[in-house]
Amino acid sequence: MYLLDLKSKIKNEKRDIMKLKKTLTSLVLAAAVATPFVQYSEINAEEKANNHLDYIENTLANHGWDWNGINGYEALDLANVYWNHIFGHALKGEKPKDILTENDFKNEAVVYKYEEGFEAQTGDLFVMENGKNGDGHVGIVVNTLREEDDKTFFVLEQDWLGGGKSKKELARYNTQTYDYEEFGQMYFIRPLK
Repeated sequence: MYLLDLKSKIKNEKRDIMKLKKTLTSLVLAAAVATPFVQYSEINAEEKANNHLDYIENTLANHGWDWNGINGYEALDLANVYWNHIFGHALKGEKPKDILTENDFKNEAVVYKYEEGFEAQTGDLFVMENGKNGDGHVGIVVNTLREEDDKTFFVLEQDWLGGGKSKKELARYNTQTYDYEEFGQMYFIRPLK
């Protein structure tokens, strides 16, 4: 008799536990539906810029970067180290100008063609279609505080002076101009994170 009573109590407790599980599941689902979903891409723009700037200043600046092990410290190598830091992979292309045609930036970045009035943001990549030798040029926008002419911005770049192949030109700060007509159209690639 005692054994039958014990079996009955266990059966009732199992039933109560199942009811409790159903109630808890309903509560969790209700809470999930009531909680607004915040996408990662809604990261604060100032926080994003500060994160990029910290990496640029504390890791990239004043070092030589040879991502692919070919031709020394090329401009594209610096861009690849930076992009890999953000997204875990390099950009496609053999030359800086290839970045614009060989990459699908969906879910990673927005590409802007420079037009009058556009202002770059800290952390953008800038790409010159031609650069000094026809291969294009790329670097990282560091600061968008313009000087009096309203056409300049500050960057981190390497191989602008041609010392990359010999590994004498480290990633350095420089000023670039929005309207370098002789170096082709200027584009800006703005990472979404």
